[in-house]
Amino acid sequence: MPGIFKQLVITTFLVIIYSLPLLAQGTEMPDYPEVGKPCPDFVLKRVMHYPAKEVALKGSRGKWVILYFFASGCVSCFGNFPRLDRLQQEMKDRVTFFLVAKDDKYIRPTYEKFRKRYDLHLPIAYDTMLFKRFGINTVPHVLWIDDKGIVKAVTSSADIKDSVIHAFLEGRDLKLAVKPNKFQQEGVKYKYAYDKPLLTDHNGGEDTDFLYRSLLTDWNRDLGVWVGSYLNSRFGNKVQIVGASLPNLYYLAYGDTLPPWPGETANEPDCYGKFWFRPVLEVADSLPFQADFDFGRNMYSYSLIVPVTKASTAYLQEIMQCDLQHYFGYDVRVETRKMPYWQLTATESARKHLRTKGLGAGWNGSHAGGALKNAPVSLLLRLLWSYFQDEPPFIDETGITGHIDVVIKAIMTDFNDVKKALQKNGLFLQQGEKEMQVIVIRDHGRTYPGISAGRQ
Repeated sequence: MPGIFKQLVITTFLVIIYSLPLLAQGTEMPDYPEVGKPCPDFVLKRVMHYPAKEVALKGSRGKWVILYFFASGCVSCFGNFPRLDRLQQEMKDRVTFFLVAKDDKYIRPTYEKFRKRYDLHLPIAYDTMLFKRFGINTVPHVLWIDDKGIVKAVTSSADIKDSVIHAFLEGRDLKLAVKPNKFQQEGVKYKYAYDKPLLTDHNGGEDTDFLYRSLLTDWNRDLGVWVGSYLNSRFGNKVQIVGASLPNLYYLAYGDTLPPWPGETANEPDCYGKFWFRPVLEVADSLPFQADFDFGRNMYSYSLIVPVTKASTAYLQEIMQCDLQHYFGYDVRVETRKMPYWQLTATESARKHLRTKGLGAGWNGSHAGGALKNAPVSLLLRLLWSYFQDEPPFIDETGITGHIDVVIKAIMTDFNDVKKALQKNGLFLQQGEKEMQVIVIRDHGRTYPGISAGRQ
């Protein structure tokens, strides 16, 4: 018996020892920063634009550090770099910003163009493994570490402000919304299924028998977000919106029923340039129209279900308009106004030399520029819109009917840089005015002679 027992112990020990590597390979152990706890140690290697080529968290004790994680596909990440550089220069004796990029074939040349264009002095490291280790799946992702190595905040870039950084350096409680990583998100089960109506089969609440129903609620993060860009009865006899701002709701209720972005082809119907892309506010207090995603302020969920026999776009919008008016009380109408737009024109020589050579198709590039090959001018408009959605509409007045080839050597997030690049191709962006349909929101009871209620 003693011999058998001894052999069993040895065998069990060997099984455990040889299983450990397999367990380590098959299990991704979470090792991520948590607010209020010491940050897991890490080493940034091959750091560029910084005196030291390696930076370890242990070696940074006594220093305040902000890590800014970004990736090549993030427009807002690149747009923040000049602001980060300014803050770094102003506070370099108190805090150090480190850019940490997810490495791919685009990121290094793209960032170098930005660095040279804006004369950036930010230290940067390319470390995809740190993204995986910390569970970072969306960017920008910002990690705030104090001089004792304690994580003070994990946020998006919206919180990088002078006042917040000063509070951080003073050791105050920042009370910022925590940006979750993928490990934290995996345990979350949304209480709302997007393909089912609210309150049906316990979807978001208890069941209720109804023939017709409209529901407006405050939004909460458990529901996720689902906001369409326009409303059309071809989606059925219901409207389901989750996590919408007040401007979103009014645009859906009063806006055009065609997509509010330029079509990729000249034959794709849309209301771009015909319907102004956001409501115009003529109210004493605009604060209710300012949504705060992090804390869910001024954000709503709306559900409308009508009988299938009444499910027309006009009826759905009419009901939604009534619901908004009953709760929020604003006077709203669609008016015809002269609004600004960007005229895209072309010189006579450009109409000739931009004609496509027939090679390739579509856009091939990044935020640092690229080439549009064998594409209609409408696709160029779509590209401009994708980078500058807050600009007035871009309207084609080039007179070009066929496909074109255009090389755009510009920082695609810099509007003036893009304009200059287009000019080199004989294409010009100039501001003009044209009549468009505009959603105008006013305080209830405000007088405006000569206009009756409803659409003008």
